[in-house]
Amino acid sequence: MYRTSRNARRFSEIPAEMFDEIVAAFSLPDHEEIWAPANAAIRESFLLLAARVQGLGISREFRERGNFDRVTASPFFQLTRFSDVMLTALDRRTGVESAFQKWTEAVKACRNEIRAVHFRLNTAGVSVAMVFAIEIMEKCLHRMEIIVEILMLEHGPKRSNAIHRLVSICIIASCEDQSLWSLVSSNAHLLCKKIVERTGEIGEHYIARTPREYGWMWVAAAGGGLLTVATATLKLNITALHMPLLVEGLLSGMNYALSFILMLICGFALATKQPAMTGAALAGILREHSGPDRLERIATMAMLTCRTQLAAALGNIALVSVGALCAASVWMKAFGSPLIDAASARYAIESLNPLASGTVLFAAFTGVILWFSSLVGGWIENWSVCNKLPQGIADHRLGEKVGVEWMSCGARFWNRNIGSWSTAIALGFLLGLTPVLGKFAGLPIDVRHVTLSTGTLALAAATLQDVPSQFYMLAAAGIAITFMLNLSISFLLAFFTAVWAYKLSWTEQLELAAVFVRKAVCQPWRFVLPIGWPPQTA
Repeated sequence: MYRTSRNARRFSEIPAEMFDEIVAAFSLPDHEEIWAPANAAIRESFLLLAARVQGLGISREFRERGNFDRVTASPFFQLTRFSDVMLTALDRRTGVESAFQKWTEAVKACRNEIRAVHFRLNTAGVSVAMVFAIEIMEKCLHRMEIIVEILMLEHGPKRSNAIHRLVSICIIASCEDQSLWSLVSSNAHLLCKKIVERTGEIGEHYIARTPREYGWMWVAAAGGGLLTVATATLKLNITALHMPLLVEGLLSGMNYALSFILMLICGFALATKQPAMTGAALAGILREHSGPDRLERIATMAMLTCRTQLAAALGNIALVSVGALCAASVWMKAFGSPLIDAASARYAIESLNPLASGTVLFAAFTGVILWFSSLVGGWIENWSVCNKLPQGIADHRLGEKVGVEWMSCGARFWNRNIGSWSTAIALGFLLGLTPVLGKFAGLPIDVRHVTLSTGTLALAAATLQDVPSQFYMLAAAGIAITFMLNLSISFLLAFFTAVWAYKLSWTEQLELAAVFVRKAVCQPWRFVLPIGWPPQTA
């Protein structure tokens, strides 16, 4: 009768009064034996659910991240015992209240243990199997509570309502089991949740919450802009050599990757690397907070994120422009020749024209690359933590030769940098190899990175003196478009990936958008200027 999701939803929307009338019509008080098989089946399902929760809860992965060392002390182990006691009390109709209280306490203890394990996933590594197990256990506990409600209540509207909820859950689950889209969606949800948990933790470091952090962001962005001058110069010279496509792509990717890693070592900041991280950190508030103030927290964090990323981007652009002009001037005085050849400079100016090139599409595609590189970094860091690679490095037998302290230092270095370094390497080679792959496949694919494009434009301006000013104005417009698309696309993709991972409903998304728009309209300056900071907790 209910083979489609639409029919399943229609059943769940049946009015409570109507369903109570149906239950009353089928109750048949004079022939209670008819319902004996159904009553036995619901009791067996109750025990099966308890056994499944116990099996997942006392597994090795759960015990390693839980609060209990012994199996017998685990609330999951005790849940099956109290479930047996609960059914026995219901059959004998004696001691039901006492058995129900103990069973409720066991369920509460199980939920507390699930929350503790979920909290430790950030430090012990997130696996799809663990996330799946947590969701299954929560669903099992929810169904068990409804079954207990059905078994304990007398005939009436409340019991009918419990029956309606249980049957609705089963019908919807049956439809999802037969749906290919549901299978793909659930697995994608688990994968997103696994990656976002780690990426969001990294993103916390890219949001300035105090004036001091905001000032340091400007300093870090300035350093990143100066370092990008050398990166852009090397990139233009690599392109001018006209080497084989694969060699050119690998050298360009290595140039970018080494530059990004050097930025991390020096503590510099690259604006476009931040949105994908901060988007996941913003959505992490959805998981860590609840209640009416959650949306306000997200809107406030979005405000801090906007002003921080604007500062980082302006710092990058300003210093890469000044640094490129100064470097080109010093090179000309020292060697008597321009830093880059005229052909490369002319191509750099023409490629940024938003009307005569694919700058708009390339900038949007670069935003996708920025987002994807953050997922790669989060996935690799999570894989490292989940498989205990830092511990393996610290305990390696090589420590007998070089010293245990050196191996421990190496393990700490690995654990601290694997996520950010893998993101930098992935981003570098994606930026370097994407244009080469586009040429190889005959597809119009290229990248436009705001900081690197600004550096190449400044170097071109220092090399060519006879270019009309309108070409520079069009190139500057291309830089502005690249800036907006790089940041917005990568941030929105990261945020909506995290929203999908935490299953934020459409209603909550609309409420969040309304709060954000209200703050942006009433106080737009707070998204740009460092005015007003949230109170800091100790």
